[in-house]
Amino acid sequence: MAESPSLRININLIEELKKKQGNAFGLNRKGKCNYSTNRTLSVNGLTCNLYQRVGSYINLGIHEKLKSYHLAQRVVSSPPIQIDRLGRSFTEAPKFVLRILVSEGSKSQTNSRALFPSPVLSPHTRVIYRRLEESYFIFMAFNSNGYQIRLNSNSAIYLRQFSSGFHIDGSALKKIRQKRPFVISRATFLGQGVHSGHWSGDISSTWDDMRYSIPSILNFNLYGVPMVGSDICGFNFNTTVPLCARWQALGAFYPFSRNHNDASAVDQDPAILGPTVIEAATKSLQQRYLILPYLYTLFVRSHIYGDTVARPLFFEYPQDKNTYSIDEQFLLGPAFMVIPVLYEGAVNVTAYFPKGKWCDDRGQLIKSAGEKISLQLPLTDIAIAYRGGYILPLQIPANNTAVSRKNSFVMACTLDENLQANGELYWDDGDSLDSYTNGKYNLIQFSLKNNTLSSTVVNRGYNHSMILNMISIMGTDKSPKTVSVNGRNCSEKLVTKNQGVNLFSPTKISEVLEENKLKDEFCNYIVGDVGFVVVTNIISLLSPFNIVWN
Repeated sequence: MAESPSLRININLIEELKKKQGNAFGLNRKGKCNYSTNRTLSVNGLTCNLYQRVGSYINLGIHEKLKSYHLAQRVVSSPPIQIDRLGRSFTEAPKFVLRILVSEGSKSQTNSRALFPSPVLSPHTRVIYRRLEESYFIFMAFNSNGYQIRLNSNSAIYLRQFSSGFHIDGSALKKIRQKRPFVISRATFLGQGVHSGHWSGDISSTWDDMRYSIPSILNFNLYGVPMVGSDICGFNFNTTVPLCARWQALGAFYPFSRNHNDASAVDQDPAILGPTVIEAATKSLQQRYLILPYLYTLFVRSHIYGDTVARPLFFEYPQDKNTYSIDEQFLLGPAFMVIPVLYEGAVNVTAYFPKGKWCDDRGQLIKSAGEKISLQLPLTDIAIAYRGGYILPLQIPANNTAVSRKNSFVMACTLDENLQANGELYWDDGDSLDSYTNGKYNLIQFSLKNNTLSSTVVNRGYNHSMILNMISIMGTDKSPKTVSVNGRNCSEKLVTKNQGVNLFSPTKISEVLEENKLKDEFCNYIVGDVGFVVVTNIISLLSPFNIVWN
């Protein structure tokens, strides 16, 4: 098919060209302005060619080198679009990276969501696009000679070229949205964790690949890419209900948690696979949402200090040789251990608990000498354990993060052998740019010793309601006789043994708070076998507080 003459756009002429009639303009090789009935494209500091007509090609020019890519008819026949400028950051683009931003035209144009369906490209080319409200972003990559590269190539040079673009992606998204970008990539290179997350590629729906996902995630945290995950339930081939149930339970605790599979495989979202997978997903995702403030604080530490988010046990126990080869359980941060079932047909798992106190998700205390413990786990369950000596900030979960971040906070304290614990919470609006640099965040540190839990507000730069409703203190040597919050005595609430005291159950949290919601102010405490829980509405995390018991 014959190609029409090459056309170019100069970014400096965009505003002038927009005023003219027609749908697209360009500069030819002699620098003269030409008219086209197709669309305009522009790149700061680089030049590019215009879209041609239906069924033809997109010509992309970089330093006089041209390459053609065939697109589907629906792409090139959709309504005209207008130029959006991305600013000076374009000029920092590597010569082999071409970025194009296109925006929808008038609201009267039809089927705007279909502007960029899945394109038909040569087998060696990938176009990555995301819908950004009213805008679309397309990323294409070339080698330094202007020729197409395989974006899934194993070549270190090509991967470096590709990963360079993610700084560009992030800059573009910041410019467009004026909010934090989220970029996820299958290909990676050294240093990419600064700019984007990663998923482990097209793994298979097998028990082996589910097991391998754990060392993969741990390795990438060592590489400096903390936002990482694997396709829950696998990508290639068909999953099964038992496999997907176990994988949903595990995948809820991947730093980047996503169920994703190939179009040719059976659907594998929980609703399609039925009640077993639904139950497994619901239980584990409720736990994930419960620990989001802790997980968020870990990511902030990764951003500031380079800490890992998911980490192997030997990171925290370098003197314990028993931890060196463990790759079927892992930690989130220093204090939250994840213990999945990874073998077909298994209903129990033998997990290693390093020396110290641990509290499981049933509220039971484990005093380990550094030993393996057998845990029974039905098909819908996964084991988690909170490490002694740490205070974890938690939050009552909801159906999405926009709602859950408005809920009240809860706190899990597990004492160590010295009856002490420490923790911290970082909190900001979750969306603004440079919140840490600009001081627009809250940082609260917690300390527990000598039967006193206290807080210190290190930084208060984000004005947000941060009510602390429940505090669990596990691993005490004696049951408290009296409990006070900020000098106010709390009332003991008696419960029957089968009611239990388990802060780690999101359902139980909601039940206890529901009982007290009509009270103006309240402060109760509930004593259990290995600790106690304080339920109150008189603590704001934005002010120092203390809880004392005797």
